[in-house]
Amino acid sequence: MPQHYFWSSDTSRSGHEADITLSIIPGLGALANSHLGLVNVQATSLSVGSAGYHRSKDVGVGAFSDRYNLNFEATENIPAGMELFVNYGSDYFSTRENKMGPMPMMPDYFESEDILEDFWKHLDLDTSGNKNATESYAKLMDSITKPKVKMVMPKTFEEAESVRGAKAAILNVPNVIKSQDWLDDNGMCLDNIYPGDSKVPQAGRGAFASRKINNGQLISPMPLMHMNKNVFRVLNDEREIGTQLMLNYVFGHEKSSLVMLPYSPTVNFVNNHADKSKVNARMQWSMNKYHNKSWEVESVEYILGQDNAGLMLELMAITDIEKDEEIYIDYGAKWDEAWADHVQNWKAPPRSHEYMSVEVLNDAEEVRTEKERVEEPLGYNVITLCWLEVTAFERDIVHGVQELKWKDYSVDVTRENLEDDTSTYCFVEERYQSDRESGSTRTLYQIYVVGSARGIEKKVFVDDVPREAIYFVNKPYTSDQHIESAFRHMIHIPDDMFPKNWMDLDHKQSVME
Repeated sequence: MPQHYFWSSDTSRSGHEADITLSIIPGLGALANSHLGLVNVQATSLSVGSAGYHRSKDVGVGAFSDRYNLNFEATENIPAGMELFVNYGSDYFSTRENKMGPMPMMPDYFESEDILEDFWKHLDLDTSGNKNATESYAKLMDSITKPKVKMVMPKTFEEAESVRGAKAAILNVPNVIKSQDWLDDNGMCLDNIYPGDSKVPQAGRGAFASRKINNGQLISPMPLMHMNKNVFRVLNDEREIGTQLMLNYVFGHEKSSLVMLPYSPTVNFVNNHADKSKVNARMQWSMNKYHNKSWEVESVEYILGQDNAGLMLELMAITDIEKDEEIYIDYGAKWDEAWADHVQNWKAPPRSHEYMSVEVLNDAEEVRTEKERVEEPLGYNVITLCWLEVTAFERDIVHGVQELKWKDYSVDVTRENLEDDTSTYCFVEERYQSDRESGSTRTLYQIYVVGSARGIEKKVFVDDVPREAIYFVNKPYTSDQHIESAFRHMIHIPDDMFPKNWMDLDHKQSVME
């Protein structure tokens, strides 16, 4: 099932983490559907950081994701009650055409919108009072030869007129705008909690109440993505060297190979508290129609064979929770024991004192030049990247342009993605103060790109690069999530909640809890 939820490394800025990287993004990244003719939301920027922890001294390093605060923004005005659609990409749909039949892609929708716009222009110029509008539209439809473009066009003039000024694709999705009454009856509140730095030592980030929540109140629904526990094993030359970080975010049972990842916003930040008197929330199976209660009596094999999500937990308050109070649940006795053992036996990983946090480097006001790095080296793990429009940059190199300036290749660093032709490996040659063009003094950089970067066979210098266009990432397999000794343990669903039919492992098989 997770394969239906993977995002490319571009969105999570994780392309440098490993040779191949795919990400699951809870919240809108997992809840939102895609319709290529109705895309109205896009992912923008995110934050990368390990909450100020360092692997030389902090036992919690590597135990939580360093990606957070991924922002989604509206790309157009969205009416109240309108479903939110993200862009899964054409490949997502084209690879499913063998099952679902021909599927229009974004160029087809764009072309249909151009055709309609042109039709309305000509119709508005018609002095006959639109008497022949229906006939004209029928002729227009007959003239369209591309099957997928024709698929997305309104079938009649009346349909076209009903969506004039809006996207015609809305006709393909009945009831895409829900009424307030429908939302009151079917919707579930997702904004009772917000993320922040946890008050639990070494926990990283946590979830906090955005308003007062009363005892017994639903804090958040927790729709679940089911998967086999074995998918988290990490192998190197057939030797098991660790476990994927996502194991720390899934719910399961030691006697079951079935685990479940909640994917509603912020619920993955809800932490355990060792002092159980501080626990103010618990899980329960949902009574909502989106929870298939019948699955509770099915086998693990049956559930793992389902491509669609069908299980849902609910996070419930067990005390009154004040606004801005952190939410805690009980991860289970085995989790507590495993954490205590981890803390007691923890040792800093090899070369930890040589490791430099890219989070710190990215926050620094100035960037060291290559000469300065000789005296004060960056960590062995650090790669320097420069944001620029690589396609245009390489074009100018091929054409022999001599004086290259960053303004000619600039990108919006708050929106673009590192792996999407907007960055390249670079070296910082010089830092200088400049008042050219802006009229005010600011620090700028001269950088160069060498032959190992995108096929360029010599040093190529770019002037007037601003600080925000220079970015640091970890080399593949060196970030905190790749520490072999990092803590890994799933969250335990209590025995009295976990269906007996799902307990398909005996104790000896339960080697990865």
